[in-house]
Amino acid sequence: MRCESCNKFVSMELQEPESPDAQVDDEGVVTGTVRIVRTCVDCGQELKEATLDFEIDVSGELRDHRDAQGDDVCPSVKDGHEPSIELSSCDASAYEDVQKTDRKGKTITNPRYQKTLFGAEVVAVVACSCGQTFEGADTVTVAASAMDELS
Repeated sequence: MRCESCNKFVSMELQEPESPDAQVDDEGVVTGTVRIVRTCVDCGQELKEATLDFEIDVSGELRDHRDAQGDDVCPSVKDGHEPSIELSSCDASAYEDVQKTDRKGKTITNPRYQKTLFGAEVVAVVACSCGQTFEGADTVTVAASAMDELS
């Protein structure tokens, strides 16, 4: 790809993703988006981007916690209220991989035909009103050729 600032064909590198835009619902499912960017190695100008949607489900762990502990752990249950949950933290880190198998599961031996995947590993921590925390993770990727070019 050609960098407009450098006025030459350049290599690109994957930057650390911006902090994800995430929210958690009442069941314990964290959903959101994360933006990844590839920049020029020489000058740092953004050349390609992708916005990826992720979903992290900790509802099973949260439901087991509420069923097993009940009134003993969640003080708000004693008062007749449903325990509340909130998103404690949500962080993303860069992820890069190569797809070495085709759609039928056969190994692709020639690197020319392997797909390069870029994305983010997202880790979210959900906290119950009683103080117990639950952690979940998701990895979202996109093929390098599917990223949007920035002009």
